[in-house]
Amino acid sequence: MDTKNLSISSENKIKEKQVFERISRCIDAKKSMVFDAGAGSGKTYSLVQSLKYIINHYGKILKKHNQKILCITYTNVAVFEIKDRLGNTGLIEVSTIHDCVWGIIEPYQKQLVEIHCDKLQHEIDTIEEALESEKWAEKYRYLSEDEKNAFLTIMNKKKEDYFKHKNDKSAPFKASLPEILNTYPKLMSNVGNFKKTVDSLFKIIKYKKVIKKIEGKESKFNKVKYDARFNNDKLESMRISHDTLLEYTEKLVEQSDLLKQIICDRYPFVLVDEYQDTDSKVINTLSVIDEFSKMIQHDFFVGYYGDVKQNIYDTGVGSDFYNIHKGLERIIKTFNRRSAKEVIFIANKIRNDDVKQKSIYENFPKGSVSFYNMNIERQEFIKAHIKKWNITKKNKLHCFELTNELVAQQSGFTTIYNFFKNSRWYKLGRNFEFLREHVLSLDVKKLGIVQKLLFRILNFKFKINQNETMVSDVVVEKATKDINILKLRELVEKFRKIKGETLKDYIENLFSKYHNEDEKYDKCLEYIIGEEIKSYSDVEDFILNQLYFFNEQEEHSDEYIQESKNAVTSFLETNMNEFNLWHDFIIDRSESDTIYHTYHGTKGREFDNVIIFMTSKFGRDNKYFSRLLKVLAVKDEVAERNTKTEEARNLLYVAVTRSIINLSILYLDDIDDAKAQVEHVFGEIKYDI
Repeated sequence: MDTKNLSISSENKIKEKQVFERISRCIDAKKSMVFDAGAGSGKTYSLVQSLKYIINHYGKILKKHNQKILCITYTNVAVFEIKDRLGNTGLIEVSTIHDCVWGIIEPYQKQLVEIHCDKLQHEIDTIEEALESEKWAEKYRYLSEDEKNAFLTIMNKKKEDYFKHKNDKSAPFKASLPEILNTYPKLMSNVGNFKKTVDSLFKIIKYKKVIKKIEGKESKFNKVKYDARFNNDKLESMRISHDTLLEYTEKLVEQSDLLKQIICDRYPFVLVDEYQDTDSKVINTLSVIDEFSKMIQHDFFVGYYGDVKQNIYDTGVGSDFYNIHKGLERIIKTFNRRSAKEVIFIANKIRNDDVKQKSIYENFPKGSVSFYNMNIERQEFIKAHIKKWNITKKNKLHCFELTNELVAQQSGFTTIYNFFKNSRWYKLGRNFEFLREHVLSLDVKKLGIVQKLLFRILNFKFKINQNETMVSDVVVEKATKDINILKLRELVEKFRKIKGETLKDYIENLFSKYHNEDEKYDKCLEYIIGEEIKSYSDVEDFILNQLYFFNEQEEHSDEYIQESKNAVTSFLETNMNEFNLWHDFIIDRSESDTIYHTYHGTKGREFDNVIIFMTSKFGRDNKYFSRLLKVLAVKDEVAERNTKTEEARNLLYVAVTRSIINLSILYLDDIDDAKAQVEHVFGEIKYDI
């Protein structure tokens, strides 16, 4: 909705200005602060204005001392948005937290290796403790020390057989280790527990070897590595994940006063966007630096911008924020610049804290909010709203679903989603939790490794066929050197002619012209897909290695290998139309008048017309929302902190506040137990459309 023609009273303009003046005073006094602003308040605008204020008032001093302003954001999308609003300036570093902290701590390899060694020892201690206490290791604990040593000796000799048959069914797996079956039959009585025990013992051995190599100063073990593409540790290879990076940063800063001072000197102003979604270790690190700066009387300012009630990610600090960084000046903004007063009224009732909003505008269009409880097909409910709200391709309807599967199904790429969901990597441990970001994220950098490769191919296919696409967006620079415009057009046309009914066909056709006496074509293709991939079969192998054969130490049965290959081939033989729909979803370019989102996927966005589909269940919690609805009108923020109820309230608040004008919620389960609470917040429940 365009708000340019809406009017703001003089009184509201003055009040909004006074809010920013409070921020300015904190900046001038180097008094660290938190700016709490509800959904739609213009939080990013205030953040950018703060950055501009610092540049205008302290830019010359910062330049003179070779200092910079650090702006930490939660997503790459936010990085681009803030940079776009700021324009061209070299005084501000805007980056996601992981890029930021790795840039700061990477040079401190001696200290990082020491911390890494401590981490390895901690992991060993944790595993050894589990072997002494967990039920799955009970049979192992019954063994004498001599028996344990003998068992480990046999397993080390049979390691290759163990990994080769690890995925076999129980009987053939036991048959592959006759020495163990005959000598230690009780250990083999529960194959699952046996594997856990053996894996634990092997990991202890592996980590102890790495510690010896670190202490021996071997060349490959004198440097800690971080790769943004991976979110899993490979400690034995000195590679750490996103979470471990933040853990090491926190420890390094806590241990080193010199590093604290270096950070203060380099970044006298630090602004954190969406503080509630920032990891608690980052908040603690900044708190430690802030406290240290006061002790040494060094000017240092931290400004947090966000809203604790919009914390919907498990990794965010959420309501623990105020327990970690204390003594902050708190500034609240109560104006809303997004939604109709009807939506704001409901949002205020969902919140259970002291932040209550009102519209900054005098003449915002009338909105509508309705809560339905009925047994109705989704499409029937949607059709009624398409008619009611005059939905068209220019006035779209946005539907929020609770599950990834439903969003994929409604958006037309069920086969793609199911392939990843059923692949071995996503079925391992808690890796399924990455599915939403890896498959459905609108931030391309958050896609999984395989998904990024597929997206690059599909995005190239899309862009090369768009007349408005700039050549520089599709053709790598080194391929355009020493080439005239005619040859460039021929190169583009060569790519445009490549078609395919399936993604497999398209990739095979791309490679059919590879190494065919056109060096420019080859360079472009290598840039799109990656130099390590030289053929369609390499694409298949890449996917197999990432999703099925990712454990290098593990051997697989012929049956498993063939099943995995068949799954990947079948996936790539999916009709290209489905891949196009997935690509359109990622770039937010759907041609439909009805768009589907997960609740989490709508964070930071806004839509004129919203339907929220809601059930009691979310994920594996059968009472996720029914539990909340029973206390929806209860205002006891402290009692809810760090509970499933708080989590559900925050998620509902975020979903509701995406709406600008029209909002309908359809609750599909029984609501009798929560009827009074729901009606207190939403008004009369509707039972027909």
